[in-house]
Amino acid sequence: YEIFNLALSELNVQAYETWFVGDHPVADMVGASRAGMTTVWQRGFHDWVVDDYQPDFVIDALRELPNLL
Repeated sequence: YEIFNLALSELNVQAYETWFVGDHPVADMVGASRAGMTTVWQRGFHDWVVDDYQPDFVIDALRELPNLL
């Protein structure tokens, strides 16, 4: 999850201020969650393979994001 912390540092924002949208359960969702970001998983690209974690939100298409905000 260090890459997420680096991005937060480079953008000069706190994790609680950010949402991360991704399609990979492990590389995207678990990493962003460990960094403290709100996570949005976009279904349809990878199967959910993580038993001990669930994303904060689940979408099927990016056009659904405005409804979450």
